[in-house]
Amino acid sequence: MSDTRYQVFVSSTFSDLKEERARVSQALMEMSCIPAGMELFPATDEEQFSFIKTVIDESDYYVLIIGGRYGTVSSEGVSFTEKEYDYASSRGLEICAFIHSNPNSIPSGKSEASEDLRKSLERFKEKVSTGRLVKYWADPKELPGQVVISLNSAIRRKPAIGWVRGNREAPPETLNELVSLREENNRLKAQLKAKGSGDQDRLISDLNKIINLDYRKSIPLIQRISPGLLGSDSTPSSHHFSISLAEIVKKIGYEYLEPAPLKDLTKLIPEANKGVYGLGITSNLAPHLELTISSSEKIRIALTATGILLESSPGLFTLGPQGKRALFEIATQED
Repeated sequence: MSDTRYQVFVSSTFSDLKEERARVSQALMEMSCIPAGMELFPATDEEQFSFIKTVIDESDYYVLIIGGRYGTVSSEGVSFTEKEYDYASSRGLEICAFIHSNPNSIPSGKSEASEDLRKSLERFKEKVSTGRLVKYWADPKELPGQVVISLNSAIRRKPAIGWVRGNREAPPETLNELVSLREENNRLKAQLKAKGSGDQDRLISDLNKIINLDYRKSIPLIQRISPGLLGSDSTPSSHHFSISLAEIVKKIGYEYLEPAPLKDLTKLIPEANKGVYGLGITSNLAPHLELTISSSEKIRIALTATGILLESSPGLFTLGPQGKRALFEIATQED
């Protein structure tokens, strides 16, 4: 016999079906199930219903017994028995429903006297019977046997979680499943670790790449108009230098924490090659250094191809995840 015990919520009107409930509860206990229901909380009010919902949440199966009464009506105009049924349905519990097959044989003391309540009962029975196989009963002595048969069928068809004593060893199939899940978890962790290591190695490799760039001395307009004003060297001359991608990120990376255009790349030119060219002329009139257009484009391609910069919108760039990792890597090396 399985060590799993299922909690079964038994729902019905109370005072008219005390005998039936007692017999069904006894049968459930003989099945090693745990019956739960109105015996635990016979009062019916809105506050009590909140507690009933928690008991239904903890139950594995739901047994509904309908006799000749609709039951106490809530402030919403619906009986508490129907509210229990609606809640169990919404929670997806497997429901075994049993409806009295001969309402006319039920004693008047166990039937609804009100025409409105009788109509509500018929409507409720129609709801329960729609889209679901129901069983019909008439003899309280036969009802427990019907419940046992239906519940055993439900357990085989749709096994629930159930309850197991805390000191019981888990069954072999459960242990095997846990071992399989643990192995799968370890395998996925190893894959993630390998991927992360691969990404890190690739980033370091990218940062160590050397880029060859060109810069030139830009001649101001006044020098072009009056070539002799600033001396005889008026022809733009091109020079070369090499720089690592890490050095580029170090010098301009922080400028792209927020979207910004890719500009002012002259700071990448080595300090030793900078200076003001002129004879006492103010620096804004003097020649200055600038990267060639092709070199600026080469930097843009290198930064975007490696994922260090992302084009957040046309003409605007921002640091991507790789760029932020690159800044962190560079800062760590400096420390």
